[in-house]
Amino acid sequence: MINASFFDGDRLDAGHAGWLRTLGTTYAPVRADRQLTHIVRYDSRSGVTDVLPWKDFKPSDSQHTIEFQTGPLIIRHNEVASDLIANSINGPGKYTRTLIAVGGKNELWFITVRKPVSLDSIARVLLRLSLFKGKRIDVVNLDGGPSVAFFAKAFPQLNYNTNDRLPLVIGVK
Repeated sequence: MINASFFDGDRLDAGHAGWLRTLGTTYAPVRADRQLTHIVRYDSRSGVTDVLPWKDFKPSDSQHTIEFQTGPLIIRHNEVASDLIANSINGPGKYTRTLIAVGGKNELWFITVRKPVSLDSIARVLLRLSLFKGKRIDVVNLDGGPSVAFFAKAFPQLNYNTNDRLPLVIGVK
């Protein structure tokens, strides 16, 4: 599990900040926000994950999709999205981070950065990783700061900030 995205309110009474729709039920509307630049859409039938600009977004009517608004996008088709990072609220600041990378052939990576770093810096590091060589990737920021967390039952040595109370998490089985 990884912390999922931005939230409104406090940790004891939080709601999702921006669009949130899971398996046919909408929980929060699309929000015009310079931080929440994109919608992540996962289709459980096809296994495809897309990262879509919120301004062009059309909600899926499928009972098999999960969609949530987050951002900013930091890598767009293997290029640092400097414009979106510079325009975001906390992109230039140094924070711990969680991100999601989407590649071709239904490839998906969750990234936790435990050292405070700016989004443009982490984008440049990710583009140099051999893991992403020859792949077309988009990477979007999920969250940053004190709510960054990661939990892996099979790999407890990777766990980070597991005792914090988090209002939104992504679980992968």
